[in-house]
Amino acid sequence: MLEVMAAVAVVAIVFTTLSRVASEGLYSEGLSKRRLEASLLADEAVAEIEMKAASGQAPGPGLDEFETGLYRVTVDVRPFNVFDTLPATPGPAGAIMRQLANSQTVPVNAVKVVVSWPEGSNVGSVTRMTYIVDLQAFVIEDAGLRTLPGGTS
Repeated sequence: MLEVMAAVAVVAIVFTTLSRVASEGLYSEGLSKRRLEASLLADEAVAEIEMKAASGQAPGPGLDEFETGLYRVTVDVRPFNVFDTLPATPGPAGAIMRQLANSQTVPVNAVKVVVSWPEGSNVGSVTRMTYIVDLQAFVIEDAGLRTLPGGTS
């Protein structure tokens, strides 16, 4: 009788361990599936924004949110000045850098796409960043002539 009880205890421990491993595997598979779907949505949003920018329809600064199924997509477009990312430089070199920063004529926007979804009591998310040039606002000044891309003045 004692041997049967010991065998049942061993089988119970093995089945408990196997069920826990299977449960963790299913959870990880679900998490991977949601992360992959969110990544595809983020990549699709970035590609759409970049295509619009390439055709001269770049989105202006602002925040846009929409939901698609389980996922919330947030698109945050902000003006970007590369000189703002550089460390402060003292002296004459710093004065030149500040002058260049103030005269930036290429309108660049930083675009941050965040796709989030509920993940139990937490929130999962995937983030993508891209930088776009607003071709409609892009004006090159050359010897007092204002020239738009494509050669029109």
